[in-house]
Amino acid sequence: MRKFLLPALLIASAWLPGCGSLPFAGGGPSPADGTDELVARAAAEPTKPIWPFRIAERHVAAGDAAAAEESLREALARDPEHAPSLSLLGKVYWDQQRHEEAIRLLEGAPDVLEARAELRVALALHYDALDRVDRSDSLLAGSAPSSSVRAWQQLRGDDFGAADDIARRALDDDPDSAVDHNNWGITRLYAGEPEEARKSFLTAMELDPRLPGPLYNLAIVDRFYRFDEDSARDWFRRYLELARDDPDGLAEILAVEVATRAPGPDEEEAP
Repeated sequence: MRKFLLPALLIASAWLPGCGSLPFAGGGPSPADGTDELVARAAAEPTKPIWPFRIAERHVAAGDAAAAEESLREALARDPEHAPSLSLLGKVYWDQQRHEEAIRLLEGAPDVLEARAELRVALALHYDALDRVDRSDSLLAGSAPSSSVRAWQQLRGDDFGAADDIARRALDDDPDSAVDHNNWGITRLYAGEPEEARKSFLTAMELDPRLPGPLYNLAIVDRFYRFDEDSARDWFRRYLELARDDPDGLAEILAVEVATRAPGPDEEEAP
C-alpha cells in the first residue's frame, strides 16, 4: 500500500467487502429460490453455469468462501467464459488477498475480458494491490470505471487534492457504500476537516465492520488529530483482526504487538 500523506491513510477500492457496486456480477439470488432448489436445478441442468453461480452467491452471503469457490469452479468448468462467475471468484480471491491467482483467472479468459469492462476494472484492482500500477492504469484507461473506482484512482495518485468532486459523486451514487464513505472521509481529512473525516470513517465502519481501511483511518484521526492514544489503540487492534498493512508504523507508535502469521498463497517467505 502506498502512502498518501504523513500520516498515511488507507483508501478502499470499490470491491472490498461490503460494497456491491463494482465490479461484481449483478443480481443476487431470487428469494424464491432456496439453496436446495438451486442444487436440484444444477443437477437437472448440468451444462448451465448459472445454477452453481447462484449457489456460490448464497455461500458468499453466508461468509463461506471455500464453498463459494467450489461452486464457482463448477460454474466455470461448465463455461470457462461465464462472466458473472469470473467476477465473483475474483472478489472471493480479493477478500483472501490471492491477487496472483485472480490475475491468472481473469487473464485466462481474454475474450470475455475484452468484452466486459467490469472485469478489466477488477483485474486492474488486483494489479494495483500488487503495486503493478502501470498495468493497472493501462487497464483502467481502456475501461469505463464507475465514480467509485475513479475516486479510488484519484486518491491513490499524486493529485489527491482534486478527488473531492468525484468522491462526492461516488457517495451520491451509492450512499450505502462503506467504501465511498471511507474515501470521502479521506478527502475531508485532506481538506483539514478531521471531525468530518471521523464521522465518515465511523459511518463506513458501521456499514461494513469487515472493511479494514476505516478502522486504520480512525486510529490515525484519534492519534494524530484528537491525541487520544487509547481510542487509537482500540481502533488499530480491531484493524489488525482484518489486515496487516501498516504504512504509518502505528504498531510501534501505539505500542501494539502484532502477531506473526504464515505467508499467504501469493507471498514469499522472508529470506
